[in-house]
Amino acid sequence: MDILHVMILCIFLLAAPLNGAIALLYLGFFNKDLRALGSKNPGATNAARILGPVAGIAVFLFDALKIYIPLKILSTSPSIGSDYILPLWFLMIFLHCYSPYHQYQGGKGVAAFFGGFFAFHPLYALLASFLWLGLYYAVGIAAFSSFMVLGYFLGLLSTQSFNLIDLFSTLSMIALIGLRHKNNLLAWKSALEKDHLAGQG
Repeated sequence: MDILHVMILCIFLLAAPLNGAIALLYLGFFNKDLRALGSKNPGATNAARILGPVAGIAVFLFDALKIYIPLKILSTSPSIGSDYILPLWFLMIFLHCYSPYHQYQGGKGVAAFFGGFFAFHPLYALLASFLWLGLYYAVGIAAFSSFMVLGYFLGLLSTQSFNLIDLFSTLSMIALIGLRHKNNLLAWKSALEKDHLAGQG
């Protein structure tokens, strides 16, 4: 790995935890701190919930691009082996989720995941985006839609040639995003149980 790519990697590893940067800008423009409102998460879903869809899209794009740009650059470099790309993707998502700039409470990883997905497989990532939107429109639960897309990605990976590092990195990403959505999934489960009990009553 040459010095230029080392510098690029270092810059974007520092940028990976900046998932709250745009959210903090909204604090100045709208006098609302996303870290104290809604789910208290500086990510795109909470931004859309509190500040509207335009804010949500802006935060999503920022979080996706900060992953997409470095991975796209590094993946086209002959000096970087392909074995390093998926681990780097996981590392960037980890830094996004556990941002030191936000007391290690960052985003939930979905936008960062899509950023990397578009860097490697733009067509499949576009299809995954439509899948996510369709499921969210039908079910109304972002966590469920995200898990279906993660399953879709895992299925896609199984059709490609991959090594144990790729598999471990992918499973780690899925586990990490699942952990960040734990409360959402528990709330969804509780709601389903209530509906079931109400139906029996």
